[in-house]
Amino acid sequence: MKSKIKKQLIFLGILIIPLLTYAQVDFNKTPDDDLGNVEDKFQESFFEALKQKGIENYDKAIKALLKCTELKESEAVIYF
Repeated sequence: MKSKIKKQLIFLGILIIPLLTYAQVDFNKTPDDDLGNVEDKFQESFFEALKQKGIENYDKAIKALLKCTELKESEAVIYF
């Protein structure tokens, strides 16, 4: 008899515990990070150069890298 009650409690626990720990997400809440509001001219030019290099448009890539050197000469990654 005790074995049957134990099995029933375990079964009920398996069904009830996930209902209590169900995650709620509020989709109406505005995001509190500012990841999209960053304006960094160096970063934009650098990634534009990488993009142009990837599509084999080397002239535009060189122009974007030259713009990067005007903004920050101390960055060694530009010369690589």
